[in-house]
Amino acid sequence: SRPRIGGRLESGHGGTQDAFKTISAFANSGGGWLVFGVAEDAGGYRVHGLADLDRFQGELLGACRSEEKLRRTPIVTPHLHEFDKGAVLVLHVAEADRTDKPVRVKVKGRWRAYVRVGAGDHRCTPEEEGRFARDASEERYDQSPCPGRTVDDLDTESLGWLRGLIEKRRPAQASPRSTDAQ
Repeated sequence: SRPRIGGRLESGHGGTQDAFKTISAFANSGGGWLVFGVAEDAGGYRVHGLADLDRFQGELLGACRSEEKLRRTPIVTPHLHEFDKGAVLVLHVAEADRTDKPVRVKVKGRWRAYVRVGAGDHRCTPEEEGRFARDASEERYDQSPCPGRTVDDLDTESLGWLRGLIEKRRPAQASPRSTDAQ
C-alpha cells in the first residue's frame, strides 16, 4: 500500500522556502513529517534520492536553528534512509510548545506564521495570531481575577450544571459534599 502524503506527511517540495513554510505550519499545528528525495508520479511514489545529501541536510538543519530563517527554533529530528536509487531524508517536526508559538519563517524579508489546514500550509489569520498570543500568556484568560466581583455574582444554576457534568464525566474529581451555595 502506498503511504498517504498530505495532512501530517509532506513530500515533493519544490525548494527549501516551501519546506520552511511547512516546518512553520507543522510546528504551529500538531507536528508532522517532511520527506525529501521522493517524488509522486502517476504510478505512486518513487525514490529519486537527494543529489548532495550532506549539503542539503546541513543547510536545511542549520537554517532550522538559525534566527535568520525561523523566529523560533522548532524541534526537528532527521531520519536518513538509504535506497538503491539514493538517500531519502525524513524530518519529523514536533509541535511547538504553546509559549513558543507561532513559529515564524522569513518570507521575502517579512516574518510570516503558517498553520496546517488539510494537506496545505496557510498563512495565519489575525484571529489565529491572537489565539497564539493568548495561549502563550502565563496568565490564562479563565484564571484572571474579576475586579469588583464576589462569590455572590456566581450563577448557582450554572454551577449546578457544571457540577453534574463533572460528576458524570469524572466521578473521581466530583465533590459530593459541596453544594452550589458553598
